[in-house]
Amino acid sequence: MTHPATTLVARPQLARRVQWLPRLLAGAMALALPLGAAAAGTKAAPTKVSTAKATKPAKGTKVAKIEGGKSAAAAPSAAAAPAAASAPPVVAPPAGAPVPAPTPEAAVALIRSLATQLDEIAQRSKNIDAMHTEIGRQLDGVVDHDEMARRALPAAVWNARSPKERAEYTALLRKMFDRTYVKRFRPGKRVQIEVDAAPRAGKEGRLQVRTRLTIDRTRSEVGYSLHAVGGAWKLYDVVVDDTSQLSTWRKSFQRIVDAEGWPGLISRLQRREDK
Repeated sequence: MTHPATTLVARPQLARRVQWLPRLLAGAMALALPLGAAAAGTKAAPTKVSTAKATKPAKGTKVAKIEGGKSAAAAPSAAAAPAAASAPPVVAPPAGAPVPAPTPEAAVALIRSLATQLDEIAQRSKNIDAMHTEIGRQLDGVVDHDEMARRALPAAVWNARSPKERAEYTALLRKMFDRTYVKRFRPGKRVQIEVDAAPRAGKEGRLQVRTRLTIDRTRSEVGYSLHAVGGAWKLYDVVVDDTSQLSTWRKSFQRIVDAEGWPGLISRLQRREDK
């Protein structure tokens, strides 16, 4: 039989040993995990990472460092690396990139559409003034009046003009062009326009769409000179039977400016508008 005194001493010692036993087992298991992974050639499954949204550490909190000086949070996971490497790079278009020029086929389609519209207007119209006004509106959508006005003057004369003078002159020339072009159309008369499918290439990306215009048995060779503006074709000159409207105006305007100055040209254009 055990002596009572021995029992009293043994029980506290046994209690202390029981309390340390879980800690000892936990330490052994923690040591066994990395050793087991090393024995398996470091092929152990990666440690599961929490999917909770990362938050910015509070001010003053120290962030653990890994080899290389980067924080542990900044190191990409092994699963995310292959996906990022296989994703195609996204290349943004450069700012201010030029707009691609329209195709020659688009220029032919524009003139064909304009011919159809003018024919429809002429056939259904009864009043010549109303018809000319409607045709003028159609032309406004395809004509670059600013380019036409600039080209109708010698470069030295245009460059010497103020913005206000250019605006006044352009508005007057716009009205004169409408009257010159639309006077060929008559109410109720069929407009037949045959459009060549192959435009004639010009300088600086310009081109000319050639057509054959027939109105009431009167046939004319008409070429429409166009240039690209913002990805679309715009008309800036009409060539009738090999005579350029711009060339005719430029010669006439030069003579007027030489003889009467800029005020003389504006006065003549205004008188033409009043007729």
